Amino acid sequence: MGLLVEGLSGIVEAVCGVNTVCRLPYTYLWSVNLLTFEYDENRISRLYKPQVVVLCLEWYHHNLEIMEGPMTNLHILTHPLIQNKLTLLRDARTNNHKFRLLLEELTAFMVYEITRSYPLHEVEVATPLERTTGRVLDVPIVLVPILRAGTGMLGGVLNLVPMAKVGHIGIYRDPKTLQPVEYYAKLPPELPEAQVILVDPMLATGGSAIAAVELVKREGARRIQFLCLVAAPEGVEAFFEAHPKVPIYTASLDRQLNKHGYILPGLGDAGDRIFGT
Repeated sequence: MGLLVEGLSGIVEAVCGVNTVCRLPYTYLWSVNLLTFEYDENRISRLYKPQVVVLCLEWYHHNLEIMEGPMTNLHILTHPLIQNKLTLLRDARTNNHKFRLLLEELTAFMVYEITRSYPLHEVEVATPLERTTGRVLDVPIVLVPILRAGTGMLGGVLNLVPMAKVGHIGIYRDPKTLQPVEYYAKLPPELPEAQVILVDPMLATGGSAIAAVELVKREGARRIQFLCLVAAPEGVEAFFEAHPKVPIYTASLDRQLNKHGYILPGLGDAGDRIFGT
């Protein structure tokens, strides 16, 4: 990720004559799905001179190996309904009640997307007319919200997979050091056999998510996915440095963190907006 940013930063600075300080390329990444290399032409045209796009395309194809490895585990979910509801969540005018409802709905859509590859096995069932063969999930699912904001996503997941077991991890970010502090953990015993979905609305510095993955790994989890609404590039990079094989699923890779560790543009403090605190 660092090499990718450095390379794109040099291109943008050379053409635009600005000091990017490795931030402008993140806005470029925000406009481009580097996994499929599809991009929003309107957004890019508003941000950069046309030749920047051409140079970045050339640079990308000459440095494709940089994107192999951990960054291929970053999945940005671009379904129109997901993006529509994310925009409503970002809106500062959305009240606490509406925020909670939207959060559950958005989470359900995202879970629908991330479970596409789950294994199935065949079973025989009797319809009102005859017997037939159907397919059901072949893996137990364990949901692990990171307290406190992660609990706001729980209902959306359980609406789709009500048979899932639920654990909880309590981690807060120290306001001075921005480092994670673990204070609670209660997890189901099925972790080694289960597909574990860790949920937290925000991936900011990455500290809480990294600590949560380390905790479930210690308890035997082998198949882990991390689900969040929005992510900061700094948090994604830190996460993959610690856990390169754990995939991240998010509705948006936002621009950057501010000096207080909040995601920009983000959606504010998700916990405060869920609980009205």
